[in-house]
Amino acid sequence: MNSMKHLQAQEEARAKQEAEERRLRLEKETEADMLILRALLDAEQQARQIEDAAAQRRAGLEARVQAGKDELLLKVRQETRAAIVADSGAERERADAEIARDRAAADSTRERLRQSYALRREGYVGRVFDIVTGQKDE
Repeated sequence: MNSMKHLQAQEEARAKQEAEERRLRLEKETEADMLILRALLDAEQQARQIEDAAAQRRAGLEARVQAGKDELLLKVRQETRAAIVADSGAERERADAEIARDRAAADSTRERLRQSYALRREGYVGRVFDIVTGQKDE
């Protein structure tokens, strides 16, 4: 019986030792799993930070692009206004010169007609007198 107790004690010792070994192995596996889980969580957090930074950069980029567009638009508007002012001045000068040419031509025609009338006035007066007095027909 003694040997049976001894065998039973050995069996219990071996079972305890196996249980302890299993517990240690599970503990090491759990530690490894926890390390992997922490690494995954850290990687996920870094990925979120990178995404947030990219979103902020994108928002900043959109703001810089809009500011650039606004600046270009302002420059184009200023250049357009300056061109309009310059063009309107040139157009006004061209119109004034055309008006002056037209007035000079009209003055010249008026003077030519006045001189022609002055030269032929006596003939016109005589003709009208003859028509009025009935000496000639129209």
